[in-house]
Amino acid sequence: MSSCCSWWCGGDCGPRLCTAATAGAWAGKKIVDRLPASTFVVVIEVGLVVSGALLLVTGG
Repeated sequence: MSSCCSWWCGGDCGPRLCTAATAGAWAGKKIVDRLPASTFVVVIEVGLVVSGALLLVTGG
């Protein structure tokens, strides 16, 4: 049993994380399929700018 996740899921993180990752990937694919390509590019660029700004402000 891994001590890193035993406090929140009883140590059986694998199946729970796999289920969450699969559900997230499925939902993300459905959302991206509905977005126009130009909107997707803007969303990604905004995310990168925000991430970079947070990196500069917080120092890492």
